[in-house]
Amino acid sequence: MNKREELDLFLLRADELIDSKYILASKKIENLLKSIANSETLLAIFKNCLKDFDYEKECEKCFCQSDYLGENKGEFVQPSSSKHLLALVFSVLVDIDAGNIDLTEFINRYFYENGSFYESYNSFAKNMIVPFKSTVKSLMTAVIKGFVTDPVDEENGESAETNDATKFIYEKINELLLAEKSKILTKKDTDAKMDAVLIIDTFISALLTNDKDAVKYAFTAYKYTMKVVSPFKNNIAEIEKSLKEVFNFNN
Repeated sequence: MNKREELDLFLLRADELIDSKYILASKKIENLLKSIANSETLLAIFKNCLKDFDYEKECEKCFCQSDYLGENKGEFVQPSSSKHLLALVFSVLVDIDAGNIDLTEFINRYFYENGSFYESYNSFAKNMIVPFKSTVKSLMTAVIKGFVTDPVDEENGESAETNDATKFIYEKINELLLAEKSKILTKKDTDAKMDAVLIIDTFISALLTNDKDAVKYAFTAYKYTMKVVSPFKNNIAEIEKSLKEVFNFNN
């Protein structure tokens, strides 16, 4: 398989896990991990994310006691960086597959929803697997399009030729957007929250096209959405400054 086919397989397996019923989830997790194992580039991406990653410390930060539920119930707080998000979710999935984490107990403790295991599984899929899938898709797409160096080439001491302006945009702005999306996803479910996630994903996709008009349109939508969802703390000014330096447009 080429990189695009490897990504498509990963996305298929991730969607199967997201849409799965709990009884089939273990098999879906196994299939998702196999799709990663069969991709040299995906493996290299996760290897980079896991380098110097403190799994135990990150678990203590992200799986914490809930302020609203009983003493044996917790909640999941997403990592603040895309690198830690990938490393944490990947490590948890590996532990579930290996039997080190009991999936039923894990979901009931950290994704509990009104006594409904169906809703609890959906919360697990939405809050852990969906952002995991989205982040992998963004990174792998950037590699496929040549906007960032393939981590396999980096391991081999090679460097890919990239468009400097596009690489600058992707590396600086994409990380800001992914971190912002992770923060938004920790908020309580609202229509505005889901709109913001969609707008950020659209913005990331526009950056990957390097199309000035598409980027300008996506940024405008992002700017006004974030003023509603996160009016006091956002990355609008920093992103706008970077876009002006590269695309030379005003908003």
